[in-house]
Amino acid sequence: MHDVSTEKQWQYWYPRVYGYFYKRVNTQFQVEELTSQTMNTAFTAKTVHNFQAYIWKVAHNYLVKFINLKNTEPMIVGWDESLDLKNSTQINFEIEEEIEDQISQNYKSKLNQLLECVKNQITNPDEQKLIQLSIYEERNSTEIGKILNLNPDNIRQKLSRTLKKLRRHCSELWSNLKTN
Repeated sequence: MHDVSTEKQWQYWYPRVYGYFYKRVNTQFQVEELTSQTMNTAFTAKTVHNFQAYIWKVAHNYLVKFINLKNTEPMIVGWDESLDLKNSTQINFEIEEEIEDQISQNYKSKLNQLLECVKNQITNPDEQKLIQLSIYEERNSTEIGKILNLNPDNIRQKLSRTLKKLRRHCSELWSNLKTN
């Protein structure tokens, strides 16, 4: 015969223990397995003075066991490969850093080419000032007009011509920069 108070405790603790594992384990199967192991161990104990502390300790111990087993699972390695597990992650990080450095250097190189193209195309000091105010300082045509003592419509026309020139000569570099 089932004890009513034990059933109520089971119903009370099961979702809490399940939630504990749910936040820390990858698959639902593993969560359910760990939860049932914890519940069975906790509820089959003979005498427990502080059940709340005991059930969390049991859950924690099962989680630690699970993580330790997961970290020691064998890796599949080719016949000719010898692998030092302690250094393998460091090697992977070093390879990733090298790749990121190469990508970063490639990006910087392309960015420098684009900036050089812009510099070569915008040789007129008025155009340089217009680009400076519009793109780098993010000012609108009215603000630029006040600074340069020009009509905002005139500013928009000049800016449009300057940007068309840049697109005509530097658009390929810009496309390469965006795709890589």
